[in-house]
Amino acid sequence: MGCVPAYDRNFKIGCKKLKITQKFGKKSINNICEFYEQHKKEIEKKRNKLKICKKNKYPQMKLIDMGFWIIGKGN
Repeated sequence: MGCVPAYDRNFKIGCKKLKITQKFGKKSINNICEFYEQHKKEIEKKRNKLKICKKNKYPQMKLIDMGFWIIGKGN
């Protein structure tokens, strides 16, 4: 559903690089929401380009999950 990130290895590495709590919980979700609000314009610009099907967009947390995963994989 994309309502929370996967918290897999690369996602956690991405969190660490961005100074976001890596352990799933309220603090981490709040940190991610703050990150989203700070970067909302750029995230929504990308989100509008990516579609699951003709009219459905990926949920914001799915984009965060994918983005942090890519940052973590760059290690």
